Amino acid sequence: MRAREGAGDIEMALAEPFEIDGHTAANATLVISSTGVTIKGDVTSSDAISFGDVELKSAFIEVTLQKGADGSSVALGGEIEFEGIVLDAVVHLYKGTDSKTQWTAFASLSAPGKTLAFSTLVPALKGSFLDLALSQVVFVAASQDDPFVPSVVST
Repeated sequence: MRAREGAGDIEMALAEPFEIDGHTAANATLVISSTGVTIKGDVTSSDAISFGDVELKSAFIEVTLQKGADGSSVALGGEIEFEGIVLDAVVHLYKGTDSKTQWTAFASLSAPGKTLAFSTLVPALKGSFLDLALSQVVFVAASQDDPFVPSVVST
């Protein structure tokens, strides 16, 4: 374990992998701050993690434990491929009202110069004036309607 201190936070590289819900994470870091603890590592137990039809590749896992239960969360991040375009993504995991694990996936196209033709989503628009080149696009998929937009979503 190597420790580094900066801006009031202590960051440590963990020598051992950790496991959450059957997924092993390696190359993990532990950050301790005045507001809580964050553990983040690369998922090494599989090539991809599936959530229904959504497949997350090059995945990492991040567990945040903050003072007070409302700030704590588990998220998986990585890449989702859609129509040949690779999107950065994060999947927020949470317990539903039925106590089962639910998920909401957020994927964004934000790379400079990357666009998505609207006709890719609605083929009938191909060649029309509505076939716009979209940039800064966000996609959302969920296992159920999520009344709470978590703090892992950045605008």
